[in-house]
Amino acid sequence: MNSLFSTVLALVSVFRFQHHLAIGRFGYINNLDISYQTLTLATVGGVLVYDLRTHQPIRTYVTDAPVTHALTSPGDAETYFVTQGGLYKLFRGVSEPIYLGNVGDIDALGYSAEYLWIYRNHEYRRFLRSGGDLGPATPPKNTRWTGTLNQLSFEDRKLAFLSPFFVYDPRMGTVDYTVAVQNQSTLYVGTWGLGVFVYDLRTWQKKDSIYFAVEPPEIWTLAPARDGGVWIGGPRGLTHWGPDRLWSLSSTRRTDFGCDRIYDLLDRPEGLWIGADCGLFRYRKDFFSKISTIARLPTGITALAATDDLLWLGSEGAWGVLKNGRNLITYTLPSPATVYQILSGRRSAYLLTDLGLYVVRPDTDVVYFLKDPRNWLRSNVLAGTRWQDSLYVIGADGLVIWRDEDTTFRYLATPYNPQGQMTYAVAVDERAIYLGTQSGLYVFDREAKNWIRYGRYDGLNDEEVRDLVVHGDTLFVGTRRGLVLLW
Repeated sequence: MNSLFSTVLALVSVFRFQHHLAIGRFGYINNLDISYQTLTLATVGGVLVYDLRTHQPIRTYVTDAPVTHALTSPGDAETYFVTQGGLYKLFRGVSEPIYLGNVGDIDALGYSAEYLWIYRNHEYRRFLRSGGDLGPATPPKNTRWTGTLNQLSFEDRKLAFLSPFFVYDPRMGTVDYTVAVQNQSTLYVGTWGLGVFVYDLRTWQKKDSIYFAVEPPEIWTLAPARDGGVWIGGPRGLTHWGPDRLWSLSSTRRTDFGCDRIYDLLDRPEGLWIGADCGLFRYRKDFFSKISTIARLPTGITALAATDDLLWLGSEGAWGVLKNGRNLITYTLPSPATVYQILSGRRSAYLLTDLGLYVVRPDTDVVYFLKDPRNWLRSNVLAGTRWQDSLYVIGADGLVIWRDEDTTFRYLATPYNPQGQMTYAVAVDERAIYLGTQSGLYVFDREAKNWIRYGRYDGLNDEEVRDLVVHGDTLFVGTRRGLVLLW
């Protein structure tokens, strides 16, 4: 029994992420603004500022409520937006916006050389860009607008080629068009779920689309994809972050799926395995097939893992093994515990539950409680990971580390009490150990041997971190409000 590290209380480290990018449900478009080669989207999930030349996001911000209007200043230094009747300004390089004042339910938001403008109920009001309502006034003719004063009506004859003003997508179902804005000979059409379609008005042909979003409103699970990307799951949705493109799927609109909650994902050669509230599914070539488990695991599949030809399943009070993708064998746990995660060893599986850590050997079907010398694994073992040949598991008093099938345990105390603060996820790489908790992301710098905490002012869109995946030099962080990339 060796102590891996002494207790470290300092939250200062040489390790530091330099960049962050938050992504929410940006595929549902309320309004859009075009300034030179910058496209600003007001969406149900927040604000997205997008560079049309590089096809890369310039700035994002995830909000709790839908954003009704948004526009960006020339030079992309500032973005102004309206949500829940409040007017906000977001600076370049600043994580949180500045509140400028209450404007209510407006029809359009404008920008001129000196002022911001609000249009509502046929009245114009002038605002200082630093905040402050200057009252009614007449805007200059070169004021740039987003909202009713710059969008085209779908009754306009030039938009007749878009009729019937919706599109059917096999992954998202029927998707309505929401707003259309013309910029010279290019038409930008916002949709309710698929981002922005770009058309050439001279040929009436679609020439591009802009989709930079995740479908689940909350991220519950992240999993490496076999193509080098990342799978993203949660309530009512699934998103694939691929090497070349990003696409999403609405789980509730698919007649061959229809589950409300996706708990876990596992990408294997035979397809993507999905653990959900309504059972076990395999997704392959855009087709779902359901594996019959509901009679024997009636509470849904909460955890997935694999060893060789075995697929391990976790549920409430039970676990199972699927052999060769067909034959399911289920067992009841010795105690009424919920399996939150399964870690696969060389020949065993580790069941992480709220009542402790269990080890399962498939050759004997023996389940036993794993007890460490310090008794840190006695209860509330909810999160862990396997990295190289070692297991990293959060216990009642901190992180427990051991080699697979070894009996030598090492310990790392955390700067918070795991019994009073939920830990949802653990990730590891050569540089650091990452812990996703209900109050932020904690990173242990292996070189400096100390901790640093990341919260809202460090780039997280929410401090309740549900899952983590290391993807090259980027950490994918799934939160209660969407996805954050740190690098």
